[in-house]
Amino acid sequence: MDNLQASTHLNLNGCSDLLVISRKSPQRDSLELVLSTLRDNPTFRIGMLDYVESLPEALTHVEQKIPALIIMDTWAHQDDILKQVNQIRHKLPSVKLLVLADISLWQALKKATGLDGLLLKGFSSAQLIDLVGKLLNAENNPRLNESGGKPAFADLVQPSDGGAPWTG
Repeated sequence: MDNLQASTHLNLNGCSDLLVISRKSPQRDSLELVLSTLRDNPTFRIGMLDYVESLPEALTHVEQKIPALIIMDTWAHQDDILKQVNQIRHKLPSVKLLVLADISLWQALKKATGLDGLLLKGFSSAQLIDLVGKLLNAENNPRLNESGGKPAFADLVQPSDGGAPWTG
């Protein structure tokens, strides 16, 4: 199956499934902790919360279950990350995609098409929770850079040192 489509990204219980692509690390442990609190919050209605360590694992995983949101932690070179974003977008065009980026990838990813959200590492838990909530509750919102080059929906957040959201 080349391009996976789903009429809805809610599971049988009416909840949204999430897939996180991230290598095992202390940062992933923190991410797991924050996301597990969302899973316990009935407002977010999160069903399955699955973790894989690589894009090939993620692409195999989605053959069985299409998530509502993919959260992708970056650790590779810029060209690899842009290629991975394109692969995800080609295979899962209607799934929301949130990328957690290092400063070295920030500028390139701000201009990448196909992202629904982008957070610069160093973000606060509140920023992550807010953006995940917006993405899970969004219906038919254009992706970043698909409406004249400016973010159509998702907040692009600078580091949590008080920086204002990036607006294009």
